[in-house]
Amino acid sequence: MTIFEVDPDRPDEARAVYQYRWTPQTGPFGIEQGTMDDPGIPVDHSLVGHRRALDGIVVPARPHFGFVGGAPRAAESVDTIPPGYFGGNIDNRRAGSGARIYLPVAVEGALLSIGDGHFSQGDGEINGTGLEMSLTGTFRLRLHKSGTDTVPGVRGRTAPVIGTPEAWVIQSFRFENHLRDLGRSAQTDVYTRSSVDHALRHAFRQGRRFLRDVHGLTEDDARALLSVAADFSVTQVADGNFGVHVAIRRSLFHPPGGSARSAGA
Repeated sequence: MTIFEVDPDRPDEARAVYQYRWTPQTGPFGIEQGTMDDPGIPVDHSLVGHRRALDGIVVPARPHFGFVGGAPRAAESVDTIPPGYFGGNIDNRRAGSGARIYLPVAVEGALLSIGDGHFSQGDGEINGTGLEMSLTGTFRLRLHKSGTDTVPGVRGRTAPVIGTPEAWVIQSFRFENHLRDLGRSAQTDVYTRSSVDHALRHAFRQGRRFLRDVHGLTEDDARALLSVAADFSVTQVADGNFGVHVAIRRSLFHPPGGSARSAGA
């Protein structure tokens, strides 16, 4: 376990303070926790040893909300950890200040939820967590009705889309809709049946459709551009329904100065 701190005089960076190994702790209900798998357990620091960590290393701020989602079409209570077509626990660091996040409306009123503030997180969230922190955000909501009012970059997508000033970021997961695809045991099976391979395949298909629908590219052109100019990244492998996203730079279609050069490979 690594503990970081943010200095109020340097709010754009975080530094590690110390590390400690988890030792069995007694939770608030008197149950001994042998592993750190239940949030909110007070740690008795007299029971753990401390050591220095990451000396001289600075983690730059990437503030964002990990959870941005509407309610999915489901009749019962839903585990909020696995994300899906409705958004939710996407954990994509690009969902920060200035970004536009496009989500489908699956239920009446959308029932938008936002939370899981992060100071910073790397793609993959490979250790299961980012630098979690309290965040206060200001949001502007707009309803795009299906049809002519739909944003071209979002039309036809079956997963969340993040628009930044630099790129379209098309989010995909192992299961587009695990609540539907995995049946009655979906909320447990999603944790054991996820794979990055399938998430990448879905991201490729979403990116290809984006290029064909929005920019009128042929199948061959879309495949070529995805291979030489799009960036596929693992969003997270921490939330059950593994995520992969593809970033397609806006400048590919609107180059500065409008000039172009020929190149061959």
